[in-house]
Amino acid sequence: MNIVKKLLVTFVIFGCAVVTVGAFALYALKGANTRFEYVMDNSLPSVQVLDQILQARESARRNIYMALISAEKAETAKYVAATRSDLQNVGKLLNDYQGRYISDATDAQLTRENIKLLAAYQAIVNQLLARYERQGLDAVRPLLAENGEVAENSRLFSGRLQQQIDYNYQIAEKFNQQNQRSFTHTLLLLIAIIVVSGALAGALALTVLRYISASLSHFQSRMQLINDSMDLRIRVELDKNDEIGLTARAFNALIGRMQEILQTIQMASTQVDVASAEIAASNEDLSSRTEQQAAALEETAASMNQLAVTVGHNVDNAKSADSLMGDAESIFRQGDAELKKLQQSMQAISLSSNRIAEITSIIDSIAFQTNILALNAAVEAARAGENGRGFAVVAGEVRTLSQRSAGAAKDIKRLIDEALGNISTGVKFAEGVSGKMAQALDAVTGTSQIIGQVSHSSTEQSFGIDQVNVAVGQMETVLQQNAAMVQQMSSAAFSLSEQANKLLGSVSVFKIEKAATA
Repeated sequence: MNIVKKLLVTFVIFGCAVVTVGAFALYALKGANTRFEYVMDNSLPSVQVLDQILQARESARRNIYMALISAEKAETAKYVAATRSDLQNVGKLLNDYQGRYISDATDAQLTRENIKLLAAYQAIVNQLLARYERQGLDAVRPLLAENGEVAENSRLFSGRLQQQIDYNYQIAEKFNQQNQRSFTHTLLLLIAIIVVSGALAGALALTVLRYISASLSHFQSRMQLINDSMDLRIRVELDKNDEIGLTARAFNALIGRMQEILQTIQMASTQVDVASAEIAASNEDLSSRTEQQAAALEETAASMNQLAVTVGHNVDNAKSADSLMGDAESIFRQGDAELKKLQQSMQAISLSSNRIAEITSIIDSIAFQTNILALNAAVEAARAGENGRGFAVVAGEVRTLSQRSAGAAKDIKRLIDEALGNISTGVKFAEGVSGKMAQALDAVTGTSQIIGQVSHSSTEQSFGIDQVNVAVGQMETVLQQNAAMVQQMSSAAFSLSEQANKLLGSVSVFKIEKAATA
């Protein structure tokens, strides 16, 4: 049985004892509460009702005497009515008591007797009052004497009521005594149960604690021995199936695992020591080769820098030529534009000359018609004779003017025809020059494009050489870093060898089984 189950059994026993004590206490409390409720619901109300009956009967007795000694009939009638009311109240209270508060057969018997006594008392009172009304006070004095029927019945009735009150007090006292005895018995039993269960639970708990303490002490002594001797071959011998036994087996497994790990560390430390020595030798060789590569890279970097300077000059020259060709191309384009404007102007002049030739033809036609009209006018003037002489002179002048206009128009037409010929020749020359200019512009544009391509190629070559320089510089930096890392690796290998030796020294403190060789 494991420790948890043992502790569980102890707690179950203690819990059962607590449950038993609680159940018995609840049972005792229930009985006491029942008896207390009976006293509060029956005994005390019974005493109160009986006391009210007794007071009402005493009130009736006093009212009878007051009725008999009153001088006034009204007073007598008032007291008689009060007497009858008191007696009715007594009867009502007795009936109520009989219906609600009867405790047992004795109480019932006493109640029946009181009812009979009340009836007898009422009969005597009625007889007394009737005799008093007929014969006067002297006739009822024997009934009112101390040994008379009224006094005797009153004493008997009061005595029975008091007896019944005492009986109810006895019942209440009986229940009180039962509660006292129940309390005493319950208290003693609870103390006994608590003592027995506490002793049993304490004994079980003490047994379990001793068992746990003994196992843990053995466990602690073995662990202390391992700590003092550093001998991992020691084991904790606890052949138990509880939690401490399982912990001991887990601890033994942990020690065995630690022993295997330390064996592995020893072997690995030896191998690391050997490997660090090999790494140190390889680092020396690698450092030498790295220095050689660094020197070769420095020479390559110098050559690439010189090549970069040469290519840079070519790029500058190509850019200058490209700029000059761009300027020439701009000049040719401007000249071509001016020739086109000249060609357009000459074409406009040719159109204007043609228009002037048309106008000159119109003038010539008008002069011809004017000449014909002048001839006709001269003929008509000749016919008119002396009357048409003035008109003939005018017609002659007009004819002269028309002939001169016709001659001027012919001269103008001849000049215009010569100008049109010259203009046509100039337009043809301008068109030829424009074609040549276009060819020259195309040649300049092609040359500019070729020079631009050469400049772009030279720029790309310069950029590529710069990248090569950067790469060479990076390679040189990497080689320098590699050299530094080689030195660091050499230092690390030496440090690793020292750490491996320290680790071997630390592991050698433990006593472990010899590792099996493969």
